[in-house]
Amino acid sequence: MRFVTGGCDNLVKVWILSSSQPNIMNSCEEYDSGMKNFKYTELVGHSDWIRDVAWLNYVGYAYDTIASCGEDESVFIWKFDKLDNKWKNIPLKKKFNNPTWKVSWSYCGSYLAVSAGDNCIYLFTENSQDEWEEFSQINQDGSVEQLNELNN
Repeated sequence: MRFVTGGCDNLVKVWILSSSQPNIMNSCEEYDSGMKNFKYTELVGHSDWIRDVAWLNYVGYAYDTIASCGEDESVFIWKFDKLDNKWKNIPLKKKFNNPTWKVSWSYCGSYLAVSAGDNCIYLFTENSQDEWEEFSQINQDGSVEQLNELNN
């Protein structure tokens, strides 16, 4: 059992239930006593408050993947490298120039949506070089702007 959090400490934390207490979530008393039965890994990259995290919840995907966004106007993709047993940080190349508020994966995991402080939603997809490219933008008036480089 595991989950991901982000907060005002600028850290993304991946929490894993330790094997010593496998049924902690079934008991409110044990859960309320603290997080001592969980271990966590800190993912460092953000320089300001983290506003949202989203775990890619697609069984067929080859990696454990998390997206995070925050006040520092950045979005990071975190992939777990099973060979090194470490999380790898892949920042999006897009400069948002506004805080980023929300990240959300598509059902199949092929797309990432990011909402930012300019009231726009940006859509990204992964290319063959493991980079996430913006392919569309939904403006605050509801109009959709397609980017040419992926439409050719």
